[in-house]
Amino acid sequence: SPWRTKCEHECSKGCAIYKSRPSECEEFACAWLMGHLPRKDRPDLSGVIMTSEDTAFGETLMLHETRANAHRRGRGAALVELVARESGTQPAILKMHDGTSRMLNRATLTAAMGVLQKAGEE
Repeated sequence: SPWRTKCEHECSKGCAIYKSRPSECEEFACAWLMGHLPRKDRPDLSGVIMTSEDTAFGETLMLHETRANAHRRGRGAALVELVARESGTQPAILKMHDGTSRMLNRATLTAAMGVLQKAGEE
């Protein structure tokens, strides 16, 4: 699948081709796989995958919803709330299942405004 698009192999239980998945998927490591989150925040349980990506705002915490409205229930909501509260000056963005995004902290909003202002000046 193209970068940042829903995978055609995503199914209700995760990956329909898990045993024969491509190397990009096999090598992918989210925050949970890297040991940064407790077992209860495992993506298939929380409905949220957390990664760190280099964006226009610098190193950014990205939370990707794997199920619609996971950020509003249970561990998904708790994880989003934790990142919004504790990410400090590191930008944090929630990419919702429907394709929309939401900035989770003031640092991200401030950085976005700076990028937009700079683009308007060019």
